Amino acid sequence: MKEYRQQEGRRPNLQHRLVGALVLIALAVIVVPLVLDFNAGQLNPSARDNIPEQPRDFRVEEVPLVAAGDSVPPGDAEIAAPAEAAAPPAAGGPPAWVVQVGSFSSQENARALRDQLRAKGYKAVFIDREVVDGKPVLRVRIGPEVERARSEQVREKVAREMKLGAVVVAYDGRGTRTE
Repeated sequence: MKEYRQQEGRRPNLQHRLVGALVLIALAVIVVPLVLDFNAGQLNPSARDNIPEQPRDFRVEEVPLVAAGDSVPPGDAEIAAPAEAAAPPAAGGPPAWVVQVGSFSSQENARALRDQLRAKGYKAVFIDREVVDGKPVLRVRIGPEVERARSEQVREKVAREMKLGAVVVAYDGRGTRTE
């Protein structure tokens, strides 16, 4: 074996060993993360796969904010339902009225009419699902309103604008609302 001479008080073997150790550490820092997956088993919170599907009975409805005792502004009186009338009436409470615009057995047709009405500016449009003679019936309705006269105004406006034969009916809130 070749002998090394000492230079300036250092041993050459120690210097070679230190450089070799640094090279091995650098390779380990680069290669180990490539080989091993440290994130396995952790969920990525921003991944679209983690978001559940939208519930079927979910719907968004725009209802104007009206304080109790206030009236709806005159321009919106025909198309807006007051906030207190948006919920079904309580048993034995005051009657409520809705404008029934259409009755369908097809959900696509009911949604199409509902979307047309909303596009025209009617905000309180909903679909009620009921069972008649053992068959599901989807009724497109606007309201409810506490005053029948307001519902009559909406019915006349629908008949004039959309050429639809709508009717005003009492609303008891027993139907199942769908989208």
